[in-house]
Amino acid sequence: MVSMRIRPLVLATLALAALDLRPAPAQVAGVHRGMFLGFSNLGTTAASAVGHLDARNRLQTHVSQPAGPWPHWGHIWGATTDVDNERVLIHALVGLVNPPPGYALVAWDPGRQAIVSTLWSGPFNQGVPQNLTNLTLNSDGNPVSYDTVLGHLVELDRATGLWSSRRIAGIPNNAGLGGFVWDRLRGGYLWANSGSTAASSQVLLRTAPDGSTTTTVAWDPDPNYRGAYGGDLLSSGDWVSGSLWNAQYLTVASASSLWTRGPNTALRMWDVTAARFAAPGCGYWAGLVTSPQVIAHVDATAALHAITTLVSSSAAPMPSWLMEVLPLGGRDLVTCRTGKASWDLRIQPDGGRFAGRPFVVAASLRGAMPAVVLADGRKLFLVLDDLAVLSVRGPVPPFLSGNVGVLDAGGRATARLDLKTLGRAANGIVVHLAGAVLDAGAPSGLAWVLDPWAFVVDVRS
Repeated sequence: MVSMRIRPLVLATLALAALDLRPAPAQVAGVHRGMFLGFSNLGTTAASAVGHLDARNRLQTHVSQPAGPWPHWGHIWGATTDVDNERVLIHALVGLVNPPPGYALVAWDPGRQAIVSTLWSGPFNQGVPQNLTNLTLNSDGNPVSYDTVLGHLVELDRATGLWSSRRIAGIPNNAGLGGFVWDRLRGGYLWANSGSTAASSQVLLRTAPDGSTTTTVAWDPDPNYRGAYGGDLLSSGDWVSGSLWNAQYLTVASASSLWTRGPNTALRMWDVTAARFAAPGCGYWAGLVTSPQVIAHVDATAALHAITTLVSSSAAPMPSWLMEVLPLGGRDLVTCRTGKASWDLRIQPDGGRFAGRPFVVAASLRGAMPAVVLADGRKLFLVLDDLAVLSVRGPVPPFLSGNVGVLDAGGRATARLDLKTLGRAANGIVVHLAGAVLDAGAPSGLAWVLDPWAFVVDVRS
């Protein structure tokens, strides 16, 4: 339990009354703890590749081999970090022949550089799913994607191993291929289409957490705007997608309804993944469509989105086009359903570096933005309301427990949400979660500010 001496410090920090100007060396823009990389098919062969970029930007790749670390194939444009903040979930084609006999969703362990489990497998082009685009986790901790063959939003129930699907009518071709993410600031799904022709407009879509409604957030006034194989929501609220056709990368500014070309005309990207929300500044990771290929950090606060190269294929050869750039350990908070009205809230800051440190997670009903900006540039994405102040002080029984305490020997903790007494009356309400690891000697008294997470209440009968 966090001591009574530390609690006032937390409250003062959240209220912007205990800030200093010292830098936060461990939580800075452009720093990563390793990346998963996914590559395209190798020409016409039934082979692709996965890779790992370590924290020192050393590259290792694995081309498809029957008995090798990567025995599957397919364009690796869909991957997401799992609920443990370590494994990477990848959808792939099974069997190194074309057409393949099967399809699978597998868990890749970056530390062991191996597949450690298969969450689901099924025959190729039969049933649900048939062709997934990008992949994300929702606030039940379930993998979710869009199936471009069926035109369905699809979700894998981890408890049963079964997919559910919902038809989304009127969605353009290759929906989700320009990015498909859980909106950690608002809840629900944000996704963009992709295409090489003007058969349909470039759109950014928002779908309700239960899939019941889909609305257009932004559309393009220029038929040459075509998203590429990835996109993401940045900490500023802006959206960025890669682009390969007739334009550089594309952006949708927060609160805008139009796509625009990104300001740096030299930037052409396959994939975009947001950098840490809570770190100073606003940025993203990208695989650049250049010769040689480049993995880069892009500073979105700079007028021209400044590029910092991490590694180039001229120095570290890459087997094919780079289609997925996924930073590891980037989900500080995530919820995972454990019952009809209960969830675990997993607290796992920065790969377990803070073992034995006190932490606090607060909840708000008012939102994640505008963020509280600390003096060192870090951001706490939480609007302070009565629930936030109450939850900073400790558990909120019977609804929230374990949200204030000490991280275990692995630098992790698990809080719990129990909403049985609410029944289904609160379904659809978004609970915004954020917090920090505490250290009285660190800037602002915070060793680490947790990235936000949007939890959507869905009590089942």
